Amino acid sequence: MLDRGERPIMTSNPQPPDRGRFIEGFSAAAVFNVAALFIVGSFFTRAGVPVGAMGIAQLAWIIPLWNSYRKKGKTEDAKGVVVAAVITFVLMHRAWIW
Repeated sequence: MLDRGERPIMTSNPQPPDRGRFIEGFSAAAVFNVAALFIVGSFFTRAGVPVGAMGIAQLAWIIPLWNSYRKKGKTEDAKGVVVAAVITFVLMHRAWIW
């Protein structure tokens, strides 16, 4: 259909925007955290820093990762990153307390 001969009128509904997938963001953050556990964790143990500090040190790579997903409009991926960061933080501090 044409609107006064100028533009076609869209009759179908547009696709919703891609918000990403929760598991992709969670997996990306988990991979970064496991890799950092070996790299940063070995540095922390040699320097005498408690392992629980790893939970706070993860902000160095979690915030840029979260921000990149958020800027792309992939809010579900960003949620997965935050959940993985919280789980890592809780587990690291739980190990530090015990």
